[in-house]
Order: sequence, then C-alpha cells, then structure tokens
Amino acid sequence: MRLTGALFVIHLSSAAIAAGQSTLPFTALTLNVTTSKQSFVMLEPIPLTLRVSNDTKFPVYGHAALDFESERVRLYVRPQGQQEGYWATQLSIETGYTIVDLEPFAPGETHQRTNVLMVSLDRLFPQPGRYELTVALLATVGVDIKSDPIEIVIRPPRGRDADAMRFIQSTRKAGYFLAGGSLFVEPESEEQLQTLADEFADTLYATYADYALGAFYQQKGMPAQAAARLQRVVARPDSPMAAQAVARLQELRK
Repeated sequence: MRLTGALFVIHLSSAAIAAGQSTLPFTALTLNVTTSKQSFVMLEPIPLTLRVSNDTKFPVYGHAALDFESERVRLYVRPQGQQEGYWATQLSIETGYTIVDLEPFAPGETHQRTNVLMVSLDRLFPQPGRYELTVALLATVGVDIKSDPIEIVIRPPRGRDADAMRFIQSTRKAGYFLAGGSLFVEPESEEQLQTLADEFADTLYATYADYALGAFYQQKGMPAQAAARLQRVVARPDSPMAAQAVARLQELRK
C-alpha cells in the first residue's frame, strides 16, 4: 500500500523462432480489455482484465507488462456524448517504471492479467452515465498498441451504499481512499477505513476497506490484525480482491 518509486525489471520467457521465420513488430500483437460486469456505482473499483496475444502465424516481438504498477499501461476514458476524453497515466498507488526486454511471442501465445482500478475514480468518472474505456500498452520504442473500446455504466448508489459513498466523499482523498493510499501519511485514514469496513460492512465498498487494512497491517508486521481483515475479504468470494487476499494470507502463514 505504500507509495514507492521502485524500478521493476521484467524478463519474459523466449519463444522459439523457427529457422528462417520472420519476426513481426510489437504492433502486430492484439490487446483486449474486458470487465467483470458492465454496471458500477460511483467510486466502486473496476476490475479490468487485460489480454495480449499473438494472433498471427509468425513470431511477434512484445512484452506482457500488464500490471498497473508497471506504468506500462494507460487508460483512455471518454464520457458518452463527448468527442474527446482523457488519459489516465497513474493507475495504481504503487508506482515503478518497468524496463522490459522484448521477446518473441510464439503464434497463439497469450498473456493475461486482471487489475482493479482503484485510484482517481472521482476524477475519471465524476458523474453517473456511460463511459468508453480504451487501454494502451506502451511499446519500448515505436508505436504503442491499443484495445478496442468497451463501454461501462456508472450509476448512483442506493440505500446503504449511498450512505457509504457519502462517507467516502467526506474524506480528504476520496478518489484514492479505497486503495489505502493515505494510510502511511495520514493517521486518520486507518480509523476512517475501519469505520467503512465495520459500520458499512453490508455495502459493496466494505470489502475494499478490509483489503486495504489487511495489506497495511501486513506491511506493518501485524499478522493477527492483517489476517482478520483479509479473512473477511475471502469470506466474500465474489469480491474482486478475494484472490489477492488469499495470496496474502498464504504469505502470512509461511
């Protein structure tokens, strides 16, 4: 959860190139983006699954730095009815520019990664409505590749979810709140996330607060508190954070 400036270096496995076979450039790869559902409420984190594949009959030079932390992914958001949209360049609170080695993707080779968009939600989706999303994967040199656009719907929350959203909006950095971005720099953030997780436990936002607290306690060396929060996430198998919570619990048990 801590903001970092780490430098990530990725070395992808090489695919064998048949003798005499041409290797196509990065732009020959296909990038796709999908979501777990189409409709989200305001300030609800959005899972995005990125898939890069070689759909040609030849090897293609490429990379698969698909995680948001790598800073190799960009998101273009265009509200319905507007000719122009806007690019989001920081998609995670954990940042670190990734140096990638271009390696040949064999024909049919595919890499996939699911990220949860949890930052700048108030800025990217300020109003209810329909939004078009396009993902770009940055090249090491030359031209980037882009996905076809997908459409999502942002709607206002109702009932208890509406109460929880108003609570989130009352915090200092609502757009980053569920990602736990202020936990290490603003002491009140811990208490606020605890309030959201416990007093609004019946809302869709609570599982993200539990995960943020669990990750925070794990990094602070508080395994009992971390496990308690992460187990609450795992108890909601439909939570987009469930798989990450399971992985953190496994780390705690080592």
